[in-house]
Amino acid sequence: MRQTYTLANGAMLSLTQFLQTDRSDGAGWGAARYAPGAAEVAVGQSPGYLVEHLGSLLLDWKRGDVGWELQAPASVLLPRDLLVIAASVPALGPDIAMPPTGTPAPTLVAVPTAPPALPAP
Repeated sequence: MRQTYTLANGAMLSLTQFLQTDRSDGAGWGAARYAPGAAEVAVGQSPGYLVEHLGSLLLDWKRGDVGWELQAPASVLLPRDLLVIAASVPALGPDIAMPPTGTPAPTLVAVPTAPPALPAP
């Protein structure tokens, strides 16, 4: 499931949710986990991966069996902003596969903060 949000400055933020039947640790991740130079990060208590590629920031993380991916232009958001937004995405309960049709999108708030350093290539 993918949702797109328009930020105050007109930039687009994309949130993707991966639901899978494969329960292995490697299932349900987005592209950042496998990208060269991706940094391991924490999204709340969840493991994640952050990378800047072709002008975009890409952040993947998992909560239980549900994978998430946020993507935004690197020119308008800092890596730390993306981590704050990701931490504000509501977690789904273990028995919920997908929000019902018509469920309002989560409210995402970008808070300007100092960026963490990405690892050197």
